[in-house]
Amino acid sequence: DRWDEARAVAWYRDQGFKAGVNFIPSYASNQLEMFQDETYDVACIRRELLWASELGFNVLRVYLHHLLWFDYQSRFIQRLDEFLSIASRLGFSVIFVFFDSCWNSFAISGPQPDPIPGVHNSRWLQCPGKDILDDAPHFDALKQYVQSIVSHFKDDDRVVMWDVWNEPNNSGYLDAVINPLLKKAFGWAREIQPCQPLTTGIWQTMVREIAKPFQTLQLQLSDVVTFHCYEPSLRLQLSMEFLRRQEPSRPIICTEYMARTNESTFNPQLKILKDANTWAISWGLVSGRSQTIFPWTTMNHPSEMEPEVWFHDILRRDGSPFDQQEVEYIKSVL
Repeated sequence: DRWDEARAVAWYRDQGFKAGVNFIPSYASNQLEMFQDETYDVACIRRELLWASELGFNVLRVYLHHLLWFDYQSRFIQRLDEFLSIASRLGFSVIFVFFDSCWNSFAISGPQPDPIPGVHNSRWLQCPGKDILDDAPHFDALKQYVQSIVSHFKDDDRVVMWDVWNEPNNSGYLDAVINPLLKKAFGWAREIQPCQPLTTGIWQTMVREIAKPFQTLQLQLSDVVTFHCYEPSLRLQLSMEFLRRQEPSRPIICTEYMARTNESTFNPQLKILKDANTWAISWGLVSGRSQTIFPWTTMNHPSEMEPEVWFHDILRRDGSPFDQQEVEYIKSVL
C-alpha cells in the first residue's frame, strides 16, 4: 500500500536536506552507454562524482533501462552495486529511475550511434518505448526487470528512493494508454515492500488551481511528491504552492530543474528550494555525449557551435566550471 503521511514525513525528516544532479557520465549518450560492457567506465564515474561531491552535492538521480537487465541480468545488478558503492563513499544517496517516456522511442542493445552534432540528448532512449507500450502483454515481461532490482536493494540505504516512471505521458502518449501501465509498474515495486518510497514526478504545468486527472493519478500513487520545473523562479514557487494544495503534508522534492536559457538557474532557485526544505536535483553535471548544453530546440534546429549560455550541465570534461560564479554560489548555499 501507499505510505501514510506520517511515514513519509518521518522518512523525509530523517534524510535531511539533499541537493544534487541527474547524473549521466560524460562518456555516455544514454542509459545503455552508462552501464553496458562496451562503454562502462568506472574511472570516469569516480572522477566526476568526486567533482560533484566537491560542489557540496549529496544525491544523484540515475536512469536505468530494461535492455540492460535483459542483456546482463546479475551482472547489471553487480554494476549497480558497484556504482552505489562509489557514490556512497563520496556521500551520495541514489534515486533510480525505471521507466522514461522521453526522447527516442526505439532502443537497441550494443554499440550506440554517435550523438548528432549540436543536438540536445540526441541518443537518449525511452524505456520501454512505443513498441512495448503498444503491446500490453509485452509490457508485462518487464515485471522481472523491476522486481529483480528492487528485491536486491529493497533494504539498502544507499538507495534513497525509487522513481518508477519519468514523465510517463510525455512524447504524446495518451493517458488512457499509460494509466494502467503506470499502476501496474507501481504494483510490481510495491509487491517487494522496499524500505524506500516510490514516486513519479509531476511535470506538466502546475500554475493552476486544480490538478489534471493524470497528475492526480501520479499523486495518488506516490509515497512522496516529486516534480519537474524548468521555468522562472516565480513559476517554480507557484508550482510548489500548487503541489502543497494537493498534498498538504507529504514531502515535496524537485527531481528536475535548471535550464539557464529558460530562466531556470541555480541562483536563486537552489536557495529557494533549500529554504522551502525541498530537495533540489538539477539536470546534468559534466558536459559530454548527452550534449545537454544545447537547448531542447536543437532537436529541430541543430546548433553549429557551443552555446554562449549552456542549457544544462555545470562542468567541462576537465572539471573546470562553465561559470565560476555559479559554482561559488552553489557551494555557498550548500
